[in-house]
Amino acid sequence: LLQRHLRLLRAARFAGRLAPLGFALDPSTLELMTGMVARPELATLSAERVWRELRLGLAGSRPGVMLEVLGSCGALHVLLPALTDDCSSADGDGLRALDRTAACTEDVELRLVAWLGAGLRDDTTPSAARDVAGALSLPAPSARLLARLQGLRRDLLQHADDPLSADAWLQTLEAADAMRQPD
Repeated sequence: LLQRHLRLLRAARFAGRLAPLGFALDPSTLELMTGMVARPELATLSAERVWRELRLGLAGSRPGVMLEVLGSCGALHVLLPALTDDCSSADGDGLRALDRTAACTEDVELRLVAWLGAGLRDDTTPSAARDVAGALSLPAPSARLLARLQGLRRDLLQHADDPLSADAWLQTLEAADAMRQPD
């Protein structure tokens, strides 16, 4: 059964890989995938296997297609419940962030951090963001970057209705460790 659920991730990955050639999953395949997600076995896939498939899919030229497929069949919310409902929709913040990042770098971890950072729920704490990274077995530097990004995002959301003062901006940047980091 676990191999069957791993195939679900692989089908989504291949949909992304072959999208530039005009490939799209047949609706009946997506329907089968949705049925598989309803079974409890998907949640038992190891973090290492999920990360491996995500990493391979995110390395492609159209990584958002894989995530759209996983979102369409409901797999993302089983694997990563801390994500927002629109993290895998074409007009959602997560895929827009992923597309912009993919245009700038081939670094798969940065692509994933950009997508997760934009796709996490607003009330996700930096600690919970680190837990999401841990659930995917992300390398420690990427987990720290995701936690800092979520902390910065939460700080900025607190000031959405009032402009930040120079001191508040400085505090936010220092809290994100932006002054020390070379990139």
